[in-house]
Amino acid sequence: MENRLSNLVWTSAEYYDFDIDLNFFSSNFNSKYKSLILGYMYKIYNMNLVSEFLNRVARSKNNSKDLLFIAEITMENAISENLLTNRPGIIDDKKEYEKNIIYKYTLHRPIDIQEELEKSYYEYINKIPVKINGSLYDLLKEILNFNSLDTSQLIEFLNYLYKKYFHIYSSLADDENIKTIIKKSKKYDDIPREKRIYQSSKSIEVANLEKFTIESAEFTSNLTDYDNLKVVTDRTKTSTGASKDLYDKVQKHYGKETLKENEIQKLENAICTGVHEGIHLYFTKGEYTHKDSLYYKNEAENSHEENLLAYEEDKLFYKRAIKNLEEIIKNSLLRNTDEYETYSNSGDLVPSKVWQSVKGINNKIFKKSFKDHQGNISVDIILDQSASQKTRQSQVAIEGFIIAEALTNLNIKTRVVGFNNFYNFMIVREFRSYNDSQNKNLDIFKYNASGSNRDGLIIKLMSHLIKNNNEERKIMIMLSDGKPNDEINLGLVGAKNIYAQDYTEDTAILDSFNQVLVSRLNNINVLGVFMGDESDLDAEKKIFGQNFAYITDIKRFHHIVGIFFKSISDNFNY
Repeated sequence: MENRLSNLVWTSAEYYDFDIDLNFFSSNFNSKYKSLILGYMYKIYNMNLVSEFLNRVARSKNNSKDLLFIAEITMENAISENLLTNRPGIIDDKKEYEKNIIYKYTLHRPIDIQEELEKSYYEYINKIPVKINGSLYDLLKEILNFNSLDTSQLIEFLNYLYKKYFHIYSSLADDENIKTIIKKSKKYDDIPREKRIYQSSKSIEVANLEKFTIESAEFTSNLTDYDNLKVVTDRTKTSTGASKDLYDKVQKHYGKETLKENEIQKLENAICTGVHEGIHLYFTKGEYTHKDSLYYKNEAENSHEENLLAYEEDKLFYKRAIKNLEEIIKNSLLRNTDEYETYSNSGDLVPSKVWQSVKGINNKIFKKSFKDHQGNISVDIILDQSASQKTRQSQVAIEGFIIAEALTNLNIKTRVVGFNNFYNFMIVREFRSYNDSQNKNLDIFKYNASGSNRDGLIIKLMSHLIKNNNEERKIMIMLSDGKPNDEINLGLVGAKNIYAQDYTEDTAILDSFNQVLVSRLNNINVLGVFMGDESDLDAEKKIFGQNFAYITDIKRFHHIVGIFFKSISDNFNY
């Protein structure tokens, strides 16, 4: 049960590599709703600084239980609406939790300040008359009126409450330590929220710094000064030239490698050149064998479960979408495919061959007509698995699945891969290969976003692989956020010995555009499916030109992709 609750905390926090203390406050965070609340506290506030403050002013006191609950309920009240806006699916869990709390106090009366506040708080937000008065009522009203998401304002507010309502603090001036904590929290609040490196309530260990930097590398440049920390990196090399310690981290995060080292070396020599020099390729099918992979395996399984659940919620619609897209493809790409006939044990009887069956010479006396629905076509679907896709993870998985199902229903050779970058490795997650069975499409729901992305490199790699196909008609469809970004040299511990170039802004956009152009010159039809924020739409246009689809509503996804298939069908020479 604790593992499940921890996963809920990590999911809500939207970062994963910190130790969770489910007893951080006086309450038990043993329900789904409270675990999500705790995770969102980590997302919104710097819990390292909050804990530092509470350790100084609350935990050692005789009334620590009451003081900690005040901090807990203050944060819950401030963030709950924001959490529900981002995760509306938990509204029922919230109602169920509040119902249980209210019921609890029909069985016994509150016996201390914590229970009085807990009972009154949940009664108030459920519009039940509150039966407390005096200073406790005033305290509750102040908590209800606090709604700041800034760590500094939270700490200042809690300090104010403790001084005002608990006489033991009334004569105490702010000591220098509290002033220092507030000063640090103000500095933290000045960092744009999307660029913060979040920290747990425990001190950061040097050995784990890589977890805070690379896992969301698109958002973590120039954030924190770690210059005073030092780390010794194992410079032993594998045969691919990659640092052994980094290779070990990659294997731990993404599962065992599937290609042989000599195959990887050949690909890197051909592909990892220019701005991509120093980048290593890592192919995996997400099979975890590393002794320290349990957390990452659990995270992958949780994502798989969430993606499948999102699909099941509207499964009937998606099945219709697959059928509609299949019809569009059949009536465009396959409209001129070859038809042929063959003799069989069933079909239309051929009278002139009946005697062969009577004599026992040949039982194939029927004629069957076949249409080659494969149509000498190969399609490669590429899914951007970078951390910026985390909020739309299930949508990307569903859309990749819809395309793959429609194509494989028509026996069209289809390959699906995901990609992201981790340190100086590009992870290529293999979901299905051309000759896999159709059941393999279900692996697409194992899509799990993390890390950064080099769109140009994956296009270059896949074009290199596609060129070796025998199919005359080659198609590449890339689902991306239009924001190629892989900032390796962050100036943070753990990245000092990585010798590869940053891949950002105009450099990344221009390289991605060039790789799309080269692919098209090699007769590969490339479509970009835009899965990002509208502010990044211009970059997507620059990369893919006119051949891109902007998806604003998943309900229209199959129609828009179908239009692309119709447009390129006219360019093929049958």
